[in-house]
Amino acid sequence: MDEIARYLADLDRVLLKSPRHLKRFMRSRSLKPPSSDELVELTFHKAITASRSLPIEYRRKSKAWLIERGYEPLDDGEL
Repeated sequence: MDEIARYLADLDRVLLKSPRHLKRFMRSRSLKPPSSDELVELTFHKAITASRSLPIEYRRKSKAWLIERGYEPLDDGEL
């Protein structure tokens, strides 16, 4: 498995957990997480909608979460 595939697989595992895990994942890779817990949660749901390798129903729930709060999902219209 190449480095990018390994990174994406790790990210998918994190996205199946919680925003808190995403924040920890970002820090472990020297990425600056969003400045507030609310932005971490927003980023979490946007990332879920963008990941085509996650289960479709899981992605749809995140899309609904975003839309209910007035945010745009990152899917290509497949959800």
